[in-house]
Amino acid sequence: MANALSKTIYVSEETSQKIQKVSFVAFVMVVMIHSQVFGLIDNFPRLHKLILGVVFQELTAWAVPWFFALSGFFFFQRISSKKKDDLWTCSFWRQFYLSKLKSLVCPYIVWTIICTLFLLPITIGANYINGRELFDLPIRHGSALEFIVDVFGVVSLKGPQFAGHLWFLRSLILLFLSAPLLACFARLNLILKWLILFLLLGFHLYNIPWVISAFWFLLGGIVFPLLLNHNFTVTQKSVCIIGWLGCLIGGALFGEGCKLAVILKLNGIVFGIFSFIGIINSKRDYNFIKPTFFYYCNHLLFTTWTMYGLLFLNHTSFFWGGGATIITTIIGVIGPILLHNLLCRWKFPWMNILSGGRV
Repeated sequence: MANALSKTIYVSEETSQKIQKVSFVAFVMVVMIHSQVFGLIDNFPRLHKLILGVVFQELTAWAVPWFFALSGFFFFQRISSKKKDDLWTCSFWRQFYLSKLKSLVCPYIVWTIICTLFLLPITIGANYINGRELFDLPIRHGSALEFIVDVFGVVSLKGPQFAGHLWFLRSLILLFLSAPLLACFARLNLILKWLILFLLLGFHLYNIPWVISAFWFLLGGIVFPLLLNHNFTVTQKSVCIIGWLGCLIGGALFGEGCKLAVILKLNGIVFGIFSFIGIINSKRDYNFIKPTFFYYCNHLLFTTWTMYGLLFLNHTSFFWGGGATIITTIIGVIGPILLHNLLCRWKFPWMNILSGGRV
């Protein structure tokens, strides 16, 4: 994977290893976000929910922006490596969109179908057993076309009905539909780039999904070429960590809907990304962290099934809420790793599609 990255995305071996390690940590953080059992327990104390929410929701908030920023970095590197005459050719863009069809569109469709097949029955069953709508089932009672629209998240801002985590892939697909426009941005003067970015930052405060994804994508394209190769001093690492913890905890205390809270969280995400890039060492290579894309696409299968099982116990204590969430997180991380190893051992023929050609 590292060698493949070096050849196709034009980054060094050392940078590739750092990217893989930070991406795996970000994947674990995403699993933590999707493992919050305490948030679904009846009568769970508000203070306990706030404390656990800071750990499992706020301090992990940098994870998805990291993936958007990383995608922007890869895109900008690919565009900057091309001469102007080679960039604006039909052959380049045909090859570009064919690669995105393989790496994003096909996995999005296949994993959406898989998640729907595995999670629809147990969601209906859990709601029936509990005698109430424990988990959202807003699929409309309409035509088959409306059902498909709901399942694949064609209209919903939250993404596919039973694979909400794949909204990230859908957002990237939508971004890359405007790839020629993004390529023009990549060729702009640095001052103009920052002006456009600050304009997007203003809209970011209104929580518009496409704008948010575009902001982190473009920020990664501008900042990551320097950031990923920067050797952080101890002082710089300390400032980043303090900024990350302070801003996100402060944002959580101010509460939702407050503009100051949004600004604090935004800064906390930036500090969080900087912190993990600075902290993580890229000297040793670990094979199991490389298929992060595959892990990300199927982790919800493991977290959802685990959450359903644990919720039947319905305890309201602080330690139970935190413990159940930790158990769900562990299973959500280990499950995809074991599944990947098993499918590779069996030489599963669809593995190339499931991983978007990354394995």
